[in-house]
Amino acid sequence: MEVFLEDSEILCFQLRGLGESDWNVDLCSKSMLDDSINIMSVFQSITDNSMDTLFVGYSLGCFVSMQLLGYVTPLGIKCDNVILVNGMCSGTKMVSHFKLFATLLGVNIKPHLNNSSVPITIIHAKDDITIQLSEALEMKQECDSIGRSCTLLTCDGNHSNYTISSEIKSYLRHL
Repeated sequence: MEVFLEDSEILCFQLRGLGESDWNVDLCSKSMLDDSINIMSVFQSITDNSMDTLFVGYSLGCFVSMQLLGYVTPLGIKCDNVILVNGMCSGTKMVSHFKLFATLLGVNIKPHLNNSSVPITIIHAKDDITIQLSEALEMKQECDSIGRSCTLLTCDGNHSNYTISSEIKSYLRHL
């Protein structure tokens, strides 16, 4: 997310089952959440909650980000916005092998939408066939139905090769 490189302090970690849990790659959503909660406690200890904080999830990381919000909000860890890039909602509109993987992991963002009130920004590639744009539209519709602040932005490209327009960059700078 080059838009944040200009004037931001960034703490970035890759959620793949590696971290404080047991350092084994097991790709289960429980260990990814545990690792995220552990790193957030480290983050909280090195900041004073005055820094603007954004959670950014990409693909499966969108699910982990939404799970994490439900856990850290009661702990007083501040998050100003969550940005979900090419992520899923219910996981029903994906290529078959990803749909199977999501089903096995229990990946479904819908139950987590009520767990916090942090505004959501969805960025989704128009030509994404891995996780179809209709997943983003479903999430936007779910957020609207419960009164949750949610903005959907579309960009050119596909799941792993997309272009963030200058308009979207401008929008993100103001989060």
